[in-house]
Amino acid sequence: MAENTPTTANDLVNGAAQVAKSPEEIAKENDLLPRLITHLDRHLIFPLLQFVADQDEEPSPEITKAKFELLKKTNMTDYVASLHCEIEGVEEPPKEYATKRQEILERLDIFGQESEKITDLLGREDVVTGLRSDKVANLEFLKKEHDVTIEMVNVLYDFAAELLYQFRVLSTDDDKVTAATWGKIGLYLTAAVITNRNRTRNTGQYQKQLKDIIRIVKQENYEYSDPVTDFIKALYLDFDFEEAQRDFPKLKKFSVPISSLSQPLKTLSRPLDI
Repeated sequence: MAENTPTTANDLVNGAAQVAKSPEEIAKENDLLPRLITHLDRHLIFPLLQFVADQDEEPSPEITKAKFELLKKTNMTDYVASLHCEIEGVEEPPKEYATKRQEILERLDIFGQESEKITDLLGREDVVTGLRSDKVANLEFLKKEHDVTIEMVNVLYDFAAELLYQFRVLSTDDDKVTAATWGKIGLYLTAAVITNRNRTRNTGQYQKQLKDIIRIVKQENYEYSDPVTDFIKALYLDFDFEEAQRDFPKLKKFSVPISSLSQPLKTLSRPLDI
């Protein structure tokens, strides 16, 4: 008999309360960070961890440990040493960090010495004016006139790679990091699908990109959804502006640098005038 008892208003209210999720719970369920980091290099993961850390009023031990694990095998010894002290609650790091720091400085010094000749040559105007667009011809010219070897050129690569790695890990300048890594990270590629900086001059191309992202959201809606796709669906597929208004604030809870997506999202939300 109990199974046939009519549902009361209180039962409905209590059930709804149990089903309703807070913005924090929604953000946790749709956290993009675990999905992104499996496809990114260390220097791309670090800014994401830093962004998450900046969202918390108090330092998160989990994020600090994640940074430590991410960077402990890199040459960022000073920073890793500071993370070790923070995790262990000590003022001085183990001596191994000082030893590794000295080894890195010595290696950089060797790189500097071995690349000194070629960098000096490339800084001379009379040498630069003799270079051409043909790289093979340039190398032959430097070999013949200045005794430059391919080994010297390779040292430049190793030296630059060492310095650029450190720059990419620490820099917060997105444009410079992008240039240093000669590519765009997955987040920016995703944003580029939605919009681009030249959309005012390429209206047709922008409209095509917008249609593509809407089509993809529609096709994949049965397999995958998150607050971003829910927002696009409500706005461009269901034309439910009230639902889109409710979905939009959830985007701010995402564990990704929203600043890098702010312009695309602003463009998408233009019909709402958000």
